[in-house]
Amino acid sequence: MAKTTIFRAILLLLLIALATSAIYQATQKADINYFKGHRFFVKGNFKSARPLFEAAIAKDPRHLGALTELAYSYEWTGEFIKAAELFQRILALKPADHRIRKSLAEVYSWNKEYRMSIEVYQGIMGLSENDADTTMKLAEVYTRDRQFDKAKELLSAYLKDNQDDARAKLLLAKALHYSGQVAEAAKIYEEILNGKEK
Repeated sequence: MAKTTIFRAILLLLLIALATSAIYQATQKADINYFKGHRFFVKGNFKSARPLFEAAIAKDPRHLGALTELAYSYEWTGEFIKAAELFQRILALKPADHRIRKSLAEVYSWNKEYRMSIEVYQGIMGLSENDADTTMKLAEVYTRDRQFDKAKELLSAYLKDNQDDARAKLLLAKALHYSGQVAEAAKIYEEILNGKEK
């Protein structure tokens, strides 16, 4: 009788362990797939990472890690429409994520959807004090979209408080150059080449 009780107890413990493992696998599958995909992602193997991120999202549609890395996987391989869709999905979950907003604007720009890119960048301008990166990226999009006057105006205003920013000066020189103000652009190029700028 004692052997039967011990056998039943051991069998019950084994069943509990197996059930716990099965429940863990079922409930944690999203994280498991995400971390498997993440290993490929950090090595730049985006095509191998994608199905794992998609499996994670299928189990947990709000899995921000999988959504984010899948979006960047598409962006970094030139699949801008898919990337934009995912960035929009992330923003529906985290509307205040400015890094994702910038990524969305960048994807629009690479896909030559300049109006959309400009709208997103304008929406985040001024939300963080002295956001040089957003200013520079917006100026680049204005220049790509041949809105040279807007690019020059934005960069000139920025340079009033940031006179030593060589990146801003280079972008201003490009906007001047492309808009036909070659002499003014040449002066700025010369200053940068002579090492007067940091």
